[in-house]
Amino acid sequence: MAHIVVVYPLASAAVTRVASDYVLQGHSSLKNVYRSVFKTWWKLGVTNVTMTVVLMSIGFVFLIGISFILYFVDFDFLSNYSTIILFGAIFVAELPTLLVWARWTAVYPSMVNEEVFTVGALKRSWTMTKGYTLKVFLVGSLVLLIFLVAVFSARILHELFGIPSYVLFLVFGAAAQGFIMPLMDCTRVVVYFELRTRKEGLDLEKRMEKLPE
Repeated sequence: MAHIVVVYPLASAAVTRVASDYVLQGHSSLKNVYRSVFKTWWKLGVTNVTMTVVLMSIGFVFLIGISFILYFVDFDFLSNYSTIILFGAIFVAELPTLLVWARWTAVYPSMVNEEVFTVGALKRSWTMTKGYTLKVFLVGSLVLLIFLVAVFSARILHELFGIPSYVLFLVFGAAAQGFIMPLMDCTRVVVYFELRTRKEGLDLEKRMEKLPE
């Protein structure tokens, strides 16, 4: 629970702040990063909890719906293709959750750069990604694919070489925390500024700011 409420929001916001400062200014100040992040830690936590609850609820509802469908059609769990069908059913059930997740890609960059939180941040991201849902989903899926490759690699190493699972958990867990999660945060920042440039002319706004009065 502490990870959802405090740890993950602070870490993601800090990485987002660093990446955003680099895009806007070409450099970043750790002092300013920590100051801005810890000043709004509870708003970040509330927003992250809201996102988590909504996404989990959507996934649960659709998963229950798919389960009922399989039950009423007398699905044979012992058939030769049962595993493939089950994976396909789970993917279909979770697809709405993933699409909503894609629409909320810009939530953290919006909180960090525009200081809008909770419902305001969710609405801001929803509006910004409108018309680009599939593209944003595909970009985020590439990063998730890296995470899945890491997870399956750990499993394969355990099965082939007998490496203790706790050792693999520590190694690949550290890799996920230190590389994959920041990569996802930086991807969100890139998507955020790309959408602001396409939809709101952010590049023209920044150029105007550099012009002498």
